[in-house]
Amino acid sequence: MVEANADVVADPRTAQLVAWLLDPATRELDGAALFLGLIEALRAAGIELDRFSASVRTLHPEVFVDNFVWTAGEGLVRKVRTNSMLDHARYQASPVAQLYAGSEEIRVDLGDVEDAGRFPVTAELAEQGMLDYVALLLPGEHASFMSLASRTRRGFDRHMSLLRALVPALSLRVELASQRSVTASLLRTYLGPNAAQRVLAGAFRRGEGEPIDAVIWSCDLRGFTTMVDGTSMAEVLPTLDRYFECVADPIAAHGGEVLKFIGDAVLGIFVAPPPGELSAASMPPCRASLLAVRDAFDALAKLNAERAEQGRAALNFGVALHVGTVTYGNIGATGRLDFTVIGRAVNEVTRVESLCKVLGRRLIVTETFARALAGGKAVAAARCGEEALVSLGRHPYRETSLSQKVSGRA
Repeated sequence: MVEANADVVADPRTAQLVAWLLDPATRELDGAALFLGLIEALRAAGIELDRFSASVRTLHPEVFVDNFVWTAGEGLVRKVRTNSMLDHARYQASPVAQLYAGSEEIRVDLGDVEDAGRFPVTAELAEQGMLDYVALLLPGEHASFMSLASRTRRGFDRHMSLLRALVPALSLRVELASQRSVTASLLRTYLGPNAAQRVLAGAFRRGEGEPIDAVIWSCDLRGFTTMVDGTSMAEVLPTLDRYFECVADPIAAHGGEVLKFIGDAVLGIFVAPPPGELSAASMPPCRASLLAVRDAFDALAKLNAERAEQGRAALNFGVALHVGTVTYGNIGATGRLDFTVIGRAVNEVTRVESLCKVLGRRLIVTETFARALAGGKAVAAARCGEEALVSLGRHPYRETSLSQKVSGRA
């Protein structure tokens, strides 16, 4: 590990920078604010810095790091680096990969053509007019790095001791930012953004819930049981993933939230923004959910075109939409909790979804939804894009004495 000389740490400039990094006031800074503050402090300390790069590691299933790159005159840019980058030849031939493989410090004289050519990225920086480069490992449970480039030849010579002295304190700060990013990322990935925000804010305890009015979405994949029985899991899992992408991405894009993946079923909700957050771009939940349905089936059509080229069977699913009051809450056992929605409206939409197969329909909405879409008018006034919604009559639910009036596309 790079160790800082005690005399260097006692240097007023270094001591000031370390104190700033460890100041409780900086603990709430996210990665972008932390690195911008550090860049400003380094330049104020006399370091001729023209480019800075650093990353915050995550545990997101698809994201490797949040990378922050600052260039003089251009500002800070955040770039999400996915796990796929680990397989790229460019990454494997980078200073960062070498740091993660065991190096603690890499120095490159960009003014020397041969030295600059050691890595693709340093060769590019040299072409951009940079003349000095240093990369330092920031060790920790989620190790990171920082790299600096200067347009001054040997521009970091006088400051290397200072930069090394910052590594322990900066590593702690980046580790804290990483832990927060990891926590928030995992919660968003596995709970959804709304539930994640509530957990992080400590808004709910077990058994507590909040009534909300929402459009409830329920859909499932046709023929899933047959697929599982007759297909290897190596094929079933990627197929499910692609199907879920067709559904979940449009739901999120139109302001909804996926609450559950239950086998091959998806449960989602669309809630109107609070009055204080309404804007010209805000869309009524009924309309938003129908746009999500449109985009989901468009995505499915593209997926099925791919599958047809591969000689594989087409996929299909049915969607039901309902409007009602649900309880959004935190339920479960002492050691295992779950955020979900419960209530009569949830039961209703899942029963209606089962009618899609019975009636041979891809989309069915309840009478309550159709009236809400029509602004309280008769169902005949409701429209699904350019198409009118028409009543499909009243239909009984399986294994119950209940029935429901439903509508679908004309």
